[in-house]
Amino acid sequence: MQLIKTLIVICAASMVKAHGYLKSPTARGGKSDGPSDDICGRGGTNSKTSVATYTQGGTIKVDWEITIPHDNGFVEVRICEGTSVSTSCLNKNLLQRTDGGGSRVEDVNGKKTFSETYRLPENLSCPEGCVLQWEWLAPGDQNYHACSDITINPSSSSRSSSSSSSSSSSSSSSSSSSSNDNKDDDDEEEEEDEMEESNNPLELRCQDRVSERTCDRRGRGLNASKKCCRSKDECPGYEDTKCTSSFCCE
Repeated sequence: MQLIKTLIVICAASMVKAHGYLKSPTARGGKSDGPSDDICGRGGTNSKTSVATYTQGGTIKVDWEITIPHDNGFVEVRICEGTSVSTSCLNKNLLQRTDGGGSRVEDVNGKKTFSETYRLPENLSCPEGCVLQWEWLAPGDQNYHACSDITINPSSSSRSSSSSSSSSSSSSSSSSSSSNDNKDDDDEEEEEDEMEESNNPLELRCQDRVSERTCDRRGRGLNASKKCCRSKDECPGYEDTKCTSSFCCE
C-alpha cells in the first residue's frame, strides 16, 4: 500500500512539472505547463505583472527546460502587442533567431535546458505590456504552450525620430506664419490711402501712397510731405525750381 502511495505522489509531481516548460522569461504557469492546446497553456490568458523589460529592435534570450524527452519536435516564439492575447495577434510577430536559422529551433530532444536568442521586431514597442508565447510542438500530438508577460520600451532612435518630426513640423508652421505676417505688412504699406490731387499743373499726381521700402525698390526717395516717391536728383520734364519738397516728381 505504501509503495502505491509513493508511486501516485511521484506521478503527480511529474504531471505538475510537465515534460517541458518556459523557464525565462518566467511563464505565467511557472513549471506546470503540461500538454495543452490552450494558447497560453495552463498559465491562462489573464495578463499579469511584467517579468522582464526589453528594447525595441533589440534581442531577447529565451530559455526552456525539457524534463522528459519527446523525440525531437520544434519550438517557436511569438509576441502579441498588448495584453489581450489571441492567435491572430501572436502570428503577427513570429520571432526570428539572431543566428539566421529562421524561426524554429529543431531537434528539441534530451533532458536539458535549451537557450535561444531572438531579434525583436523593429516596429514593435509595448511600454504598457506585451505577451510572449513559447510553443513546443512535440511528436505524437503533444503540444506545449506557455505565455510570459513582458515590456518592450521604444528605442532611443525611435524617440528621437518622433521628437525631430514634431520639432520640424512646429518649425515649418512658425516659418510659414512669419512669412505670411511679412507679406501682410507689405500689402498694408502698398495699399495706403490715395493722395489728394494737387492744383499745381506743374506737379505730377501722386497716384498712390507708398512706403519707403517701395521707393527704395524704385530707386526713388520718399517725399515726406506727400508720402509718395519723388526722383532723388531731378524731376524729369520740369525745371529744377519746380522740383521742391512739395512736389511729387514720380
